[in-house]
Amino acid sequence: MDNKGCNENMGHSDMLRQNSKLLTTLLEVSNLVSSTMELRPLLEAILDKLRTIIEYRDAKIFISQGDRVSVLAHRSKLRPEQERTYSLPLEKELLRNPVVIADLWSDDELAVTFRKNMREYMDTIFRDARCWMSLPMVSKDTVIGILTLDHTEPGYYNDYHVELGTAFANQAAIEYENAKLYDEVKRRLQENEQRRRVAEGLKDIMRALNSDRSLEDILGFIIRQAATLLGADAAALFRLDGEKGLLYKVAAYGLPHLEEPYSSIGFRAPILQEAFAGRKPIVKTDPTETDSYDNGHPLMDAHLKWLRDNRCRMTAVPLICRDEVYGGIALYFKCDGDGPDREITNEDLTLAMSFADQAALAIDNTRLRKQAEETAVLAERNRLARDLHDAVTQTLFSASIIAEVIPRIWERNRAEGIKRLEELKQLTRGALAEMRTLLFELRPATLVEAPIEDLLRQLSEAVAGRARIPVKLDIKTTARLPDDVKIVFYRVAQEALNNIAKHSGAKNAEVGLSVNEDPKLGIIVAVLRVTDDGKGFELKSVNSGRFGLGIMKERAESAGAKLTVASEPGRGTKVELEWVGSK
Repeated sequence: MDNKGCNENMGHSDMLRQNSKLLTTLLEVSNLVSSTMELRPLLEAILDKLRTIIEYRDAKIFISQGDRVSVLAHRSKLRPEQERTYSLPLEKELLRNPVVIADLWSDDELAVTFRKNMREYMDTIFRDARCWMSLPMVSKDTVIGILTLDHTEPGYYNDYHVELGTAFANQAAIEYENAKLYDEVKRRLQENEQRRRVAEGLKDIMRALNSDRSLEDILGFIIRQAATLLGADAAALFRLDGEKGLLYKVAAYGLPHLEEPYSSIGFRAPILQEAFAGRKPIVKTDPTETDSYDNGHPLMDAHLKWLRDNRCRMTAVPLICRDEVYGGIALYFKCDGDGPDREITNEDLTLAMSFADQAALAIDNTRLRKQAEETAVLAERNRLARDLHDAVTQTLFSASIIAEVIPRIWERNRAEGIKRLEELKQLTRGALAEMRTLLFELRPATLVEAPIEDLLRQLSEAVAGRARIPVKLDIKTTARLPDDVKIVFYRVAQEALNNIAKHSGAKNAEVGLSVNEDPKLGIIVAVLRVTDDGKGFELKSVNSGRFGLGIMKERAESAGAKLTVASEPGRGTKVELEWVGSK
């Protein structure tokens, strides 16, 4: 074989090896997807693979963004001072075709145009570049970007390089689209996870709202949750005093300077006050916006210094309670040297408003709870006043009348005088029993401390003194009732005796209690019976709201006891409460 044939065979062999290497490299590029789907690292790895088949000094992948293409990944041998990225005007028709400029510094029309468009980079990025090549990245007949290469040797790239590079650029486009799909799936998964975390966070807040935790504790918890779930570095809840035009710190997270002793003093913060009073959320993305502020208040000056030191941007949302501006929540996001870590979206603002709503609910609940407590105290005072008037005062008044007439009765009829003295004794004992009963109401702990026998005796004597109805006691106990059950037995007996005094018209009443323990079975059986010989009533014609029957039944059920009421017109009434349980 002559030399020409040998050279041709060698050329074909080189081309076969090059094509084989290209196919192997493209396969490796395709396999990169299984090792990493992070977009930028993936594209940089693709450029590293490209170097094994096409030599370059600098390589960049530009992706279409609006009306320009911007660098998304690059690999180069540039010196540090030459490492700069840039974007190019998007000329879609030009980008659809490969472009090779043999010498960037020649008088060729393309080279002259290139130097004109890239003049600010020619002395840096392209100072050592001579040959330059641009290859379209096409996916589904759409140009999504370009791959550019340059070399230090003029005329280095030829048609064969264009062919190799085009195949590589198209493969890179496919992997880019796959990575984008992965990023979209990943983003949606992250959004779903964030929504799950937010839902869990809001559930935790609802549990806190329904607990007996203090308002300060709940608001602090809400602020911590808001900062955590919104990715904020710090957060604070402020109360706005509209009349004074001052803000007061209520709760804070990640702001140690707001914990200083003077943090309870009001201060002015125009940006926050504008947002709160205007009832609209605001976003301040420029960290330098606070540079010119000088408040003069030690707390606010410390806060402004913290904002400047951390280059913070901020969002603030109002906190509305029953259509009144209470204040608001401020969230702070630290920025790095190149700008904010992430943008604040409308979804973030909506979530921040949700936290403000939860805080408003906590504040409103506390106000309502306080009002309810005040109302309950007032109602209890009024009830005690009525009881004093209806029971003790009336009893003492009757006792005073009898005491006044006893001397005269005694002179005329000694037997009648003795009878009146006994009546006076019953009245004073009843009044004393009523007073002790009222003291039990004022000091509930004494109900737990006192034996059930003493409690029933007090109730019986009180009714006997107030209603002039003799009440017979029959108490037999061999065991002690659990405290909660004892309170239920006391309350049922109290309600039943009150009904006898007010409605029965009875001449006699009886209270019986038996509490027995079975050591073998380890159980206690307790039975309370309150009976009278009064006028009775038709059970079917009386709803549960009358005579306190519903209340007695609820109390019995709360202790796991069984309540039975029996009554007939003209045959009196019997109330029976039975409980079986362990100590």
